[in-house]
Amino acid sequence: MQSRAASSVQASPPSVRRLVCVALATVALSTGVAFPATAALPTKGTYYLSNYDDDSANEVSFAVSRSGRTLKLIDLDVDEMPCTNGRSTFVGELVTFPTQRLRVASDGSFSGTFAVAPGYLEVFTASEEYSLSGVFIRRGKAARVVVRSRQVGEGGTVCDSGDRRLTLRRTRHDPFPDQ
Repeated sequence: MQSRAASSVQASPPSVRRLVCVALATVALSTGVAFPATAALPTKGTYYLSNYDDDSANEVSFAVSRSGRTLKLIDLDVDEMPCTNGRSTFVGELVTFPTQRLRVASDGSFSGTFAVAPGYLEVFTASEEYSLSGVFIRRGKAARVVVRSRQVGEGGTVCDSGDRRLTLRRTRHDPFPDQ
């Protein structure tokens, strides 16, 4: 005859094991544990840029500070944006935020929104803003970014590019030395 303690020990059903695994994964993610395959830090003092040689409508570039803690010299270009009035607007120019800085988190991610100063807005534009978020990948050799542009016209028309996803590559040379 088996003892009472020995008879009560049974294998966990699959649903309980799955629940425990999900709970452990949630705890690991919420504590900020960085996984080596995805987390990377930028290379200090370098530039990252999208492929400006192709005819892509979306272009992004930025420099990493010498400390590696901030992004600077941020250039964003999002060309065509559908509007709420059924038309599309074509921006077609590179918007530069030379004085803005964007903080890089300890896990290599960054996120921020930039507004165009009122004196630089196009005619009939009430506001224009750009958002940039992303993460460094491949040990800092590249960055995956999401850029978005939004314009609001004086008449209430909203033009929004939606999320545009790009991969930027690292380069040691300033891609725009004349700026």
